[in-house]
Amino acid sequence: MKFSRGVILAILIVVTATAGFSISGADAQKSEISGWEYHVLNLHDGNISGIEETWLPELNKAGADGWEAVGIAPFENRGNTQGLRVLLKRPKR
Repeated sequence: MKFSRGVILAILIVVTATAGFSISGADAQKSEISGWEYHVLNLHDGNISGIEETWLPELNKAGADGWEAVGIAPFENRGNTQGLRVLLKRPKR
């Protein structure tokens, strides 16, 4: 399935809004954090049927586990976007 740039932009907005992205909160935590761990969440074509029904629960679960979305990128095969990769980070445990 090929995603238009508008769809990818809309998903980026949703991911950022639902992940609780806060620049001021991130700045306040910097002085207390000794390091980060990272995770990549792959949201692929099989999950595209309904963003709110499939992707948001995955993102909310990650958020409940302390992960924060910090980046998003499409992954492609032969020029067709197959899904999205969401880069997550949280303080080292």
